[in-house]
Amino acid sequence: MNSELKYEGCETCGSKDCSRHNPDVAPEPWSGLLIHKQLDQAIEDFYNAILDQFINTWYSKITLQPFFIDELRLQLRYASANLLKRALKIDYARLITERLVPCALRHHAVISSGAKPALHVAACNRAAEMKYLRSLTEVLLPLVLQPNETNNSVFRVLVRELFAGWVLLSLTDVLADPYILNALIILATSDETMSELPTTPNYKVEFLETFTRQTECVYTARCRLLQLDVETVLSQQEQLYALMQHLKTTGHLQLLQFYKDISLLFGKKNLGPRIDVVEQREMARAQLLRRVPATFAALNVALNNAFDIIQSPQLNKQLVYSLLDLCVLELFPELQDKGVTATNN
Repeated sequence: MNSELKYEGCETCGSKDCSRHNPDVAPEPWSGLLIHKQLDQAIEDFYNAILDQFINTWYSKITLQPFFIDELRLQLRYASANLLKRALKIDYARLITERLVPCALRHHAVISSGAKPALHVAACNRAAEMKYLRSLTEVLLPLVLQPNETNNSVFRVLVRELFAGWVLLSLTDVLADPYILNALIILATSDETMSELPTTPNYKVEFLETFTRQTECVYTARCRLLQLDVETVLSQQEQLYALMQHLKTTGHLQLLQFYKDISLLFGKKNLGPRIDVVEQREMARAQLLRRVPATFAALNVALNNAFDIIQSPQLNKQLVYSLLDLCVLELFPELQDKGVTATNN
């Protein structure tokens, strides 16, 4: 991470070893945080997708004013920048060797012995998982947001649901996926390396610099109600009649006849089999992806029985949340002063 990110120092005085000013109350915690452009764009796209699916689906029906969305963008950037600043101060060598690896080895020892582990509270079921993530987010929000923002109960609940239900839940689901977990183990224990990023754009930008500087807010665009499939319209008598009446009023009825002629020449007869082939390939690809974890385990069972252990999503969640607890305590050491401890296997 240190090769991709750069923290230039205190926002107030600029010193890298400043102990006078409190960085947790900085008005702009992203100041001095430089991140690779491609990584920054990936984070921005992820947040934009969350806002579009979780907020814009209902907010755009109330108003087209972007002020509320812009405030959410600002708070997401503020919280993420504070998290990143904390992450840059972690001794990752010590965290991995002294905490994460021993935790993973204990998990492996318990499972391989055939004993039934005491499940993490979040690994019991989906409802318990969401309850745990909401509680965790409630504890962390005051540590990454300004106090005047967390005092607003409505805003706090909304941000909590965003982080718990869309960020943290999505992250744990991905990490607990057997295929992803197998791939991470291979990368960590073998000589294989990840493919290098493209050389362009090879520069760094301020953290989420363009996320809160939208030149054209997507929430000001009106919904396009006439995004209809032409074939669907032509197959429905009522819709076809309405289309013909509209084309008559505009003098473009000949376009409909032209489309029908083109469809007869190059449409269903020639394109049908090709579409079927594409669909068959997609179905075969989906079936192959579903078989990847089991196939991978079967190939490696003779070499390493540990691969059988990580095929259970519930046990994977047990490991993921045990590691997550350790990372949270490393990011927020003040929680240990409040008596918060990690759950061990």
